[in-house]
Amino acid sequence: MIKVELPYDFGDFVKGKSPNGEHFFYGTVEAYNCVVKNGFFVCVSGYKEPISVEFKPSDVTLLTDEEIGQLIKERGEWLKIT
Repeated sequence: MIKVELPYDFGDFVKGKSPNGEHFFYGTVEAYNCVVKNGFFVCVSGYKEPISVEFKPSDVTLLTDEEIGQLIKERGEWLKIT
């Protein structure tokens, strides 16, 4: 059995960087794929987008509270609880 320390919790808001570094994809961590001893991919579900993208861990960064607030402001909330 292998043990791998995963950098993010499921549902964390993150930013994935394209291989050329010119584009960013915002969403939440939905899964980890191809988890093996020497690596894995982080699957990011797009925030209010019908797509999921896999990234190398080095291309994913956790969003700050300010960045999350800005993302929600620009794209709207999923669900308002009153």
